[in-house]
Amino acid sequence: MLPFDAINHKPGQFYTSYRLPQYLNDSFLIVEKSGIDQVKQLVKIDINGKEELIHVPGFYYPIRFSLSKNFLVWAEAYDDVRWENRSYSILKKLNLKDGVETTLTVKSRYYAPALSQDASKIACIEVGLSNIVSLVILDSETGEILETHLLPGNNSLHMPEWISDQSILVLLVNENGKSIQELDLSTGKWKELLEPSFHDIQRAIPWKNYILFHSTYSGIDNIYALDRNTGKRYQLTSSRFGVFDPCLAPSGNKIALSEYTSNGYKLVEFQLNPENWTPLNEVEDLSVKRHETLATQQSGRLISSETPDSIYEVKPYKKWSNPFSFHSWMPFYFDYDNFSLEELPVNPGVTILSQNRLSTAISSLAYAYRDGEHFFITRFTFKGWYPVIDMDYSLGGSPYMRKPGSVGEPSEYAIRSVFNAQVYIPFHLTSNKFIKGFYPSLNFQYNNSYIYNDETGYYEVGEIMMSSRLYFYNYLKLSRKDIKPRWGQVIDLNLRAAPFNAETFGNSASYLFGLYLPGIGKHHSLYLQAGSENQNPAKLEYPYYNSLAFPRGYSPRIAIKLSIVKLDYYLPLFYPEINLGSFLYIPRFYANMFYDYAKGEGNYDLAGHYNEEKETFSSLGGRIVMDFNFLRLPFPFNVGVRYSYMPDLQQYDLNFSFGVDFAGFQINNKDRAP
Repeated sequence: MLPFDAINHKPGQFYTSYRLPQYLNDSFLIVEKSGIDQVKQLVKIDINGKEELIHVPGFYYPIRFSLSKNFLVWAEAYDDVRWENRSYSILKKLNLKDGVETTLTVKSRYYAPALSQDASKIACIEVGLSNIVSLVILDSETGEILETHLLPGNNSLHMPEWISDQSILVLLVNENGKSIQELDLSTGKWKELLEPSFHDIQRAIPWKNYILFHSTYSGIDNIYALDRNTGKRYQLTSSRFGVFDPCLAPSGNKIALSEYTSNGYKLVEFQLNPENWTPLNEVEDLSVKRHETLATQQSGRLISSETPDSIYEVKPYKKWSNPFSFHSWMPFYFDYDNFSLEELPVNPGVTILSQNRLSTAISSLAYAYRDGEHFFITRFTFKGWYPVIDMDYSLGGSPYMRKPGSVGEPSEYAIRSVFNAQVYIPFHLTSNKFIKGFYPSLNFQYNNSYIYNDETGYYEVGEIMMSSRLYFYNYLKLSRKDIKPRWGQVIDLNLRAAPFNAETFGNSASYLFGLYLPGIGKHHSLYLQAGSENQNPAKLEYPYYNSLAFPRGYSPRIAIKLSIVKLDYYLPLFYPEINLGSFLYIPRFYANMFYDYAKGEGNYDLAGHYNEEKETFSSLGGRIVMDFNFLRLPFPFNVGVRYSYMPDLQQYDLNFSFGVDFAGFQINNKDRAP
């Protein structure tokens, strides 16, 4: 067999793959480039391996791209604005001449699109809501359906490929295995070209009187040919670890392939010469055949006729009588329903999680040890309606004391209890390469604060607060090595009031704007924050705790009026890739340098000291963080140590942290998971 012609087999520093090649002409290809060092992107690459970035698509299905007449089409994932478990597969088209991207379909379920030779039509697979699979022909300009073709029986169709304007190749999967079929569009008749078997087939393309296809006859992924005239089959390639994604060059004398290597898939070309092909009956089967060893360990044959046939009663599922289904636990506690982009602190403890069969009711029971005190926390979230209803109750710790500094604490008091009820709508607005979300929310809180009434001289128990929040984020999707987004925006608006204690607490309002910018290095990020908060307390001695955070390193305090500016710079340090089996995985250490500035007016510390004059606060320092996963939990945890220096006080603070980037895991999991 002929050897491969390497296009880009230069070893790279990091794992990088080149998949789904499409010939622009005999000298240039459009391919998907992916890896841990960059987001998935489309590049133009010549036969010498020189690359040029063409486009960064959104979250798409990594099955195929199809190119014809300088137009490229693919299927892109699109989530419902509200319902995260309802998704679509829409078709996108890119004009390679002017770089204009067009959305052809909306709320569709189309997969594996293939452009016709003249780029006027698109053949794709549609999977309906009833799981009916059909071959659909669309107009490539408008996205309108021109034809729909069904194959009778329990069949699944895959990877259509145009043979001519009137015939299409399709992979078919049913109970007999995978086969190759041809559809005559003029008559609607199907013809079997390759009989079904349980050898894998991922792609089939026409060439002269042959069908070239990927399969695993030898136990290794290679390219084979079916002679349509004789029915004979041949092996074309003999790759050590496998080749995939065959694409025919416009000249018709070679194909491009993605060859697997330990450092990622690399691009190769293979010259088509039938004289050098190996007949299938001469191909050696190199399969490991581990199934044979397992079969010999069985005590006897599985006879389906002897399997007990139980009859179960069919009855309606009542969602309200089945709200709980406990499924897992965690040896710690964190606020997993917090939808901000900030890292969440993790506390020692234990959490038991429940989720009903419809994924509409989520609940938890937890114990947490925090700030030297014990807490019991329970939570219930219902997501079956358009607004999400979230309720939680915590019991533990010392209650809040609302009193002037000169007044002593009550002689007896109960432990702290807090009840929150929140209603919010999680709008998922992700489109193209930008991840977007908008969360408007209303919150009701009751806590058993002890509030000193200076008119009666006694403490009153109980505080009710109402708040509203508008939270918006928009940022560029991350590569696996990015720490924070390299471009993005965050807007966080908050209003608070105590309608039943207005004569004591008044109201407050705050805003925070955040801007992510690229740093100096490839995976460096700069995060700028600016915000302001203004309280209107009915009594100066009873302010709210600030929504905005004081500069890092300062002890807890409150300001009636507060303005902040913060600057964070994130950069990776090194990647040790320490792996201790399923117990611990340490991929990365990174650093975070910061400078914080704040100006406060009407400042309190928690000892009760008050200063109505304006004060400035500033701190600078850095943090060293280790990312890690442990016990096969999917969330990326981190531990770190932070040094903060406060020039105004000429003091420093050393702080240790244990957190989880749960929001980043939820929001960006599409890009990290495929």
